[in-house]
Amino acid sequence: DVAGAFVAAIAAVSAFGTCNALLLLSGEVARSVGTAGDMPPQFARTNRVGVPVFGLCVGAAIASVLVLASGSDSFVPIYVFITLLSSVASLVLYAVCAAASIKLRAGGIILALLALAYALVMFVVAGLEATLWGFGLSALGIPVRYLSRLVWPTSQPSAAAVVAPRE
Repeated sequence: DVAGAFVAAIAAVSAFGTCNALLLLSGEVARSVGTAGDMPPQFARTNRVGVPVFGLCVGAAIASVLVLASGSDSFVPIYVFITLLSSVASLVLYAVCAAASIKLRAGGIILALLALAYALVMFVVAGLEATLWGFGLSALGIPVRYLSRLVWPTSQPSAAAVVAPRE
């Protein structure tokens, strides 16, 4: 009983820490994307001490809705699919970066091949539906970025646009 209570307490501390880290990360990511001009300018604004208040409030609101919805039995399959879909969508970027590393011969080729193989196996394990949705959402990012640049133009280049010269 004592060991179980100890493990539960450690798990709770870990969960609260992770939750706080993800909430703070959501505000910073939204600020960065807003600064780059890919989200409304409200996300780029910070208060006098540099806190992206709007992004934090939006992230907290979304997290609250998900927590409230998770109490419903009918939401559980949707939550599982959303989790799987977000994982697959991030794997698309992972696979593209690994493939680019192989093509450009940047870094360890063996490690890049292992990373690409891992991503491909995960696509298979996730299933065809989630994989197609993940690729579709990733492809949808291109016109969304184009439209966001039309709606919220920025005069400063994004960090991705600045490329260091090769030596």
